[in-house]
Amino acid sequence: MFKSAIVTTLIKSNHVLDSFIRYHQSIGFSYIFLFFDDPQEIMQFNFSNYENVIIVPVDETLRARWKSSRLFTMAQGYKEYVDIEVMARQMLNVQIAIEMSLEIGIDWILHIDSDELFFCPGKEVNNHFQQMENRGLTAVQYLNFEAIVTQFEVRDFFKEMTFFKKHPALLISHQHEFIKTEQRYNSLPLYFLFYMIGKSSARINPELLPKDVHSFYTLHEPYTDPDCCVLHYPICGFSNFLTKYKVLGKFNDKWFGHRQINLPFHLLSRDVYQKNDESFMRDFYKKYVIFPEGKELDNWLKNDIIVKIDEPFNILNN
Repeated sequence: MFKSAIVTTLIKSNHVLDSFIRYHQSIGFSYIFLFFDDPQEIMQFNFSNYENVIIVPVDETLRARWKSSRLFTMAQGYKEYVDIEVMARQMLNVQIAIEMSLEIGIDWILHIDSDELFFCPGKEVNNHFQQMENRGLTAVQYLNFEAIVTQFEVRDFFKEMTFFKKHPALLISHQHEFIKTEQRYNSLPLYFLFYMIGKSSARINPELLPKDVHSFYTLHEPYTDPDCCVLHYPICGFSNFLTKYKVLGKFNDKWFGHRQINLPFHLLSRDVYQKNDESFMRDFYKKYVIFPEGKELDNWLKNDIIVKIDEPFNILNN
């Protein structure tokens, strides 16, 4: 039987973990690999109700396995950055998940974060991956849609959020002009607050390696699937915003010491959090994150820039 898996590295995500697991199991993923950056959080969650969820603490046993992996020996700074760069740990965790997938016979693997859902409307995921394999593909790229925050506090964003910004690559000229006009007159921030380069799945094989947190090293360029996407729910709710930047701390302007972080809002949010002024942070969040409802939201919807996606909401609330 064809099998697919998700791998994610998580921290401070237990409040949405049930929804993350239930949704992805409901659409057909065979296995879910959860790498806990803080092993203590494992004890705070009851996993007895789930099958085929593989729990891996980031502890000394895992660290020893990292060091014996092919990825660790590559000249990409893992030895130097593994304790200070979350992306280094994420990529090493993906490498370990690939090794485990080979052991249990998984065919395809998808790497996403714990604030993301895979969305493939009208398709059972194993059928999707089987179709990709039948076409001779070894990797598939998915565009990401970014959730719109319309309220100050959100608990389980997977069960509450239904509006998303379409990926810029799907917009045409008049839609881009609409966005520029809205930003100019309403002092809105960038269209997407976070990344825009999508996420990837890949066919499991003994040579497979993660290239970065968004893609894999494969023989061929990944195919960009027009029907499926990754729904990204970044900093949905002020408390989640605070948690994210508390965990990340005063990180460097460059990834791995040399790659400039080209995410202005992410860097600005880091600096805002470092001011340690909650009133200032609240004002910042209200001004730059919360999207106005009513007529303004309707205008974005009418211009087909924002879309309403109900399926995860419906699955998780039924």
